[in-house]
Amino acid sequence: FGMKPTYGCIPLGPVKRLYTTRTWTLGPLTRTVEDAALYLDCVAGYHPADPNSLPQPAVRYMQTLQRPLKDLRIGFSPDLGYARVQNEVMTLVEKAAAGFETMGHQVEIWKGSLPDVSGAWSDLMNRELYGQLYHDLDRIRPELGRTLVQSLDSVNHLSLAHRLNIQEIRSELNRVLWEGFDQFDLLLTPTMPTEAFAAKGPPPAEIDGHPIPLLGAVAFTYPFNLSGHPAATVRAGLTGSGLPAGLQIVGPRHKDDRVLQAAHLYEQAFPWNDRWPDLLTESGDGVSRPFQKKSEVKHP
Repeated sequence: FGMKPTYGCIPLGPVKRLYTTRTWTLGPLTRTVEDAALYLDCVAGYHPADPNSLPQPAVRYMQTLQRPLKDLRIGFSPDLGYARVQNEVMTLVEKAAAGFETMGHQVEIWKGSLPDVSGAWSDLMNRELYGQLYHDLDRIRPELGRTLVQSLDSVNHLSLAHRLNIQEIRSELNRVLWEGFDQFDLLLTPTMPTEAFAAKGPPPAEIDGHPIPLLGAVAFTYPFNLSGHPAATVRAGLTGSGLPAGLQIVGPRHKDDRVLQAAHLYEQAFPWNDRWPDLLTESGDGVSRPFQKKSEVKHP
């Protein structure tokens, strides 16, 4: 289970330069929703190292998991108006979204679409990274990948007009989501448009035979990095290759408790800890042996 909370929920810092454009947030990656709620109860709240951090939440997230959600109106967007999704993944995600109807909630297709923010997010993210690295960039340049270096160099030359256009795009994204959450309590999408790919990459360059842009492999996640809305991912199911597909649960800003409650409700109805990957681990003698599942670990 993974969650990125509302911007400012978890304080950042100390960092060298606080006031570069914020395009990311800290969040938990856990085995269960309860673990994530417990983590947020420990770390959420104001800290002077981050002047943009939010006050202590008025709720205890672990406690909210025990409160029932009733009669939610949930929007489901299969593509956010622009993304291409692997057919097998879409089938799993549609089934997962429909699962909320069996829990007593109303799910309907969200007919809206988000503006294309891929370029804006990429430029802002690279600009923020440049702001953190520029004093050391010449020294560490040989250690960085060629693509990253090119990206960092490019944002150093963005015109004022281009920067203003980025802010217009970001404002339009905020408007569309504001209107969307006036209509719905939660928004569901695929988390990724494909089944999980190798951690070392490369990301897929095509989906079901159709070429996709570089950010097409993460088409559903970066808009909410840019907007600052809370978003969580749960397992929608496993593809024929045995790889997970994800369902993303997005909430209005500052409704992290609602996102956690919905994820916990889904987890109880459709548990995802029932299957573990076959992993090899290197033992002390340097020999790789099969990873032991939790149920197989023997305690003295």
